[in-house]
Amino acid sequence: KMSNACLAPSPGKAAWRLDQPLADGIKGEAPPAALIAKLSPSPAGYHYLRVENDLLVVGIGTRIVAALVADLSKL
Repeated sequence: KMSNACLAPSPGKAAWRLDQPLADGIKGEAPPAALIAKLSPSPAGYHYLRVENDLLVVGIGTRIVAALVADLSKL
């Protein structure tokens, strides 16, 4: 029996799930300032985070994904 624990995520499969915390191995980055300036302020206790091509609203401290704002590959 093979374990897929060391395999990379399948193409097309999101590295995150809504209402679930981001896995420890998922590294997000702050979106560009020009993009943030076009958005409304994030809700209290949350911030915008770019994970791969997705712009997410993520809980500060909990890393729980609250919302998908945009798929940046389609902009």
